[in-house]
Amino acid sequence: AARCCCSRCCCFAPRLRAHLSQATGRMAPIRAISPDDGAERLKERLRHEIEPLFNDTNRILNRANAKLYTTRNYKRELERCSDWWANPTLPPYTPMDGARNRNYC
Repeated sequence: AARCCCSRCCCFAPRLRAHLSQATGRMAPIRAISPDDGAERLKERLRHEIEPLFNDTNRILNRANAKLYTTRNYKRELERCSDWWANPTLPPYTPMDGARNRNYC
């Protein structure tokens, strides 16, 4: 198996597959009035099963990304490319506010 490049993000796909396999294995049959109703009920059950895993994954990735979103790293990028962002006192992106000031070289 290929080794994970970051020891975090790539590792979630196998975890998700295993979680879904376990969740679907313990699900009771779905009773529905139509195929569309059955599909919606199945999607809702699966969403309910995987939502905690996605929340956990997002927390882990946000913590890892926060280590990258530092003033020091942005200053280093600004030294490489002076037009990288419009306002050098603000980072171009933070996980809390989404993309902004995107003037990439």
